[in-house]
Amino acid sequence: MGDVATAMGLWRARGQRPVACRDGSGCWVVHEHLSYVRLPTALGAPDDAASRELHWHRFAPLVSYAEPAAADGHDANALFYVCSDAAYDVERLSRKARRDVRHGLRSVTVRRMDFDELARRGHPALADTCGRNRMAASTPVTFAADCRLRGRFATEAAWGAFADDEVCAWVTTHRVGANVDLGAVAMVWERRSLCATYALVYEVVRSALRDTGAAQVGYGLSSLQRESRAASLHQFKTWLGFEAFPVRRIFEPHPLLRPLVLRPLLDLAGRALARVPESRFTNKLRGALDLMRGGSPVAVATAGHAPSPTAPGEPAGESPGEHDHV
Repeated sequence: MGDVATAMGLWRARGQRPVACRDGSGCWVVHEHLSYVRLPTALGAPDDAASRELHWHRFAPLVSYAEPAAADGHDANALFYVCSDAAYDVERLSRKARRDVRHGLRSVTVRRMDFDELARRGHPALADTCGRNRMAASTPVTFAADCRLRGRFATEAAWGAFADDEVCAWVTTHRVGANVDLGAVAMVWERRSLCATYALVYEVVRSALRDTGAAQVGYGLSSLQRESRAASLHQFKTWLGFEAFPVRRIFEPHPLLRPLVLRPLLDLAGRALARVPESRFTNKLRGALDLMRGGSPVAVATAGHAPSPTAPGEPAGESPGEHDHV
């Protein structure tokens, strides 16, 4: 378990210049070259001191944060996934989730991994997952180096799901105080029938809430990407006991850039982006522009329309477990 000073050390070791939250709940870091975000994920704008530091000392072009939506949800443009059930258990999940979690627990062994083990054995699942999601995977050498760096910091933990001595899936967590964030799941697609991601996420959440006294486990905000299978991601998270809180996601531009954030200029930028080849980054940038123009990502519009579940007794496919948080 780490504190904000440990988290700051991690991000500095990764070459960043983080900004601490005044309340000690986390820090602001650059995410995927798009904007500064708060980790662990929490609601609320940066305090005045952090805002000045981000804009005038870090020269952040954008700061991204989320605030609670209005009571009637009319201004919601994103969802924030959180589980804070201190009695979290498979029996408290939905019938379909219980089926998939139990199938996973029978099929795989879920346990903590140290980061040296993850460095040695985790890259094939990462490369497999990145390939399916049109993402560029880090090289095995770069991946191993980052794993070993993260292993030096108490904020970080890694978990794996194993079958036949193979890493079928793995996930990392980031913890500051009583708040835990889950990272994206990496999975070997050929082993998807084992329901390893269901068992993996279940065990990680249960351990955090019941064994280590976490107050909440966050599973990120709904994705900005239009192409991100929003409905299936929503289904996966809510089946596993996460509540989806409607929030208003805000991209706050640098004060010197605000005169440029006008609807005609945003529309022009959107048309220009439409001509750029698709990638994870450009898809997220399109989503950010949609929000800044007052739109709502697919995740909110389709949250109540998840695809039909698999037939009873049939192991669910596991692609919903592969997700992002931005």
